[in-house]
Amino acid sequence: IHHLIRDHALLASMAWITLLEALLGLFAALIFGILLGAGLVLFRPVNYLCLPMVILSQAIPTLAVAPLFVLWFGLSLNAKVLLVLFALFFPISLSLYEGVRQMPQVWRDQAKLMQATRFRRFWYLELRFALPSLASGIRMATAWAPVSAVASEWVGSSRGLGFLMINATSELNTDLVFEAILVLALMAWLLYHVVDRCLSRWFFWG
Repeated sequence: IHHLIRDHALLASMAWITLLEALLGLFAALIFGILLGAGLVLFRPVNYLCLPMVILSQAIPTLAVAPLFVLWFGLSLNAKVLLVLFALFFPISLSLYEGVRQMPQVWRDQAKLMQATRFRRFWYLELRFALPSLASGIRMATAWAPVSAVASEWVGSSRGLGFLMINATSELNTDLVFEAILVLALMAWLLYHVVDRCLSRWFFWG
């Protein structure tokens, strides 16, 4: 605790970088995941082509592809955001897709009898039915966001909590490592709490 108070300025500056990467990556994953989930639902060719690749992408560890992102984009913020996006989009897109699949078929049949177009059925019926499932996927992604940001910093970075952990470990500074872990855990808890409160208010039935 004494060292945590002593190093609070350093930890705050590094934590801000990690938080920025996590937030930008989560926002990008939210947009991409929802669009991909909608594509899997609305377009059968997209489902046949993309769903296997989406599932296979989760067999690839983030740390395995991180060197490629660093090679392509350098040590910039873009590389970290893309790595967080790669780690987080799956629970969002799959939760939306599975939520739509669980809707009773009789509802779709009734919408067809009312001559609703495919897009209208998705927008007014399927998407709203899947919102609780989508909210669960967003909560999962939110909990992983700070950890994914730190993992991206382990591969190549000059700032952030991950960079701080790597340097502290190489110097056998265990106090600083535990301080960074504590700040990371607090960041993940606060971010999850904020997102959970927002989702509970917006999707009050989920």
